[in-house]
Amino acid sequence: MKNIILSDFDGTIAPFSTHEISEETRELLTELKNTEILDTFVIATGRNIDSFKRAIEKYEIDFFDYVICSNGAAVVDADLNVIYSTKLSARQVQEVKRLAKTYKEQITDTTCGVLNEEIYSLTYSLIDVRNAQELTREINENVQGVSAKGNGIYLDVMPEDSGKWKTFQKLTAPFVEEMTVYSFGDGENDTDILKHADYSYSFDFAAPSAKFAAQKIIPSFEVGLSEILTKNR
Repeated sequence: MKNIILSDFDGTIAPFSTHEISEETRELLTELKNTEILDTFVIATGRNIDSFKRAIEKYEIDFFDYVICSNGAAVVDADLNVIYSTKLSARQVQEVKRLAKTYKEQITDTTCGVLNEEIYSLTYSLIDVRNAQELTREINENVQGVSAKGNGIYLDVMPEDSGKWKTFQKLTAPFVEEMTVYSFGDGENDTDILKHADYSYSFDFAAPSAKFAAQKIIPSFEVGLSEILTKNR
């Protein structure tokens, strides 16, 4: 049986309170690997590939086997090779941008996930959560074939067949019957991985939807890792 950890990054592995990865987290992950309790560590993030590459340098991330980027729109392996990606059509991009234009006074930043000159994701940062929720709803109601997911003031747009859990299923399809999945997340975009994993953890400070989807509420990522270690010894 393979033990797999599937975890959000920002707010989970790197808490917003410290914006760093603790030494305890690094030590626990090393112990889980060295004792062969943990087979595969998968990060599932809303960041696109380029954004996560910058995070690798900033946070000195060296413990993942795969990264699911842009909420499931692309996947890279430990060597940062792209092993899976989707794309938004030119029409979908145009329609999303048209809707976003009506919120131009509220949008503070826009980024695109691009591979081979094709866009696989769009991310908007807005002034407040209400604006992000309204734009999310408008995109989902009016643009066919896309999925818009809000996460606080952020809004991610990707093809509708994407999603952290959907892409994780594609990644693990060859051994799906032989794995136990432990998931961690704090945001609205983590609800699918928290709902479907064998064991799931969220946090006291997490979004209400994440806490509702999780099986257990814990104070920190390290507490969950320690529990996995103890459970499998």
